[in-house]
Amino acid sequence: MGTVWATLNRPRYLRPRLRRALVGIACGLVLLAGVTYTTFGILEVRAIRAAHHLDFFMGSSPPERIIVCRRGPTPDCIAAAAQRSGLRTAWLSPAPGYRLKWVVAYAPPGGSVDRGFSDEVLASDRLVIYLDTQPQGPPDYNMHLIGTYAIAGDIVNAFIPTDSAVNYLTFSWKHLGRSYSLSVYPLYLLDQRTFRPKDFVGLVATVQYAEAQGDRDFPLDSETQDSK
Repeated sequence: MGTVWATLNRPRYLRPRLRRALVGIACGLVLLAGVTYTTFGILEVRAIRAAHHLDFFMGSSPPERIIVCRRGPTPDCIAAAAQRSGLRTAWLSPAPGYRLKWVVAYAPPGGSVDRGFSDEVLASDRLVIYLDTQPQGPPDYNMHLIGTYAIAGDIVNAFIPTDSAVNYLTFSWKHLGRSYSLSVYPLYLLDQRTFRPKDFVGLVATVQYAEAQGDRDFPLDSETQDSK
């Protein structure tokens, strides 16, 4: 009996090779968890943004938690968008015949500002304008460059899609190191008009920028915003 207890209570030692293998597996799992967290965070931002861009054509609004305001835009509204996203936020005063649909801003809580965004959407009876602060992806993806302009010291490129069911026009540029874009869409999907850059490039010259002030603001999903 003594021999049995001695055997059961004997200290166990892992062979060096096995110990190194287990340590390697543990490190791999930690790395995988980090990559998964980052990947899902990026996918969340992309999903929110993609849904937002579809909302107008689907006749619905973006998620309430990312809407900053529906009236204006006013300096207070844009300042709130800049604070929430942590980004220098581009905005336009509506031209005659256009109205503000909404300003949205989003940044992952605790995440890098490089994964956030802010958008302003203006609409007329025939067109929709999306002004994006930090647009997703490279501006030339599936796009054809049709013009280049110098505006207020920034190089602005004009693109049209190479393969899309909807005709639209996108201007893309960088201002003080941050990416921006302005896209013009038809209000109705069956409107297959041809967009000429010279008819809309003047809008880029009227873009203003609001600086982020203080810490970023992360509203709760259930929060009601008085500015809407």
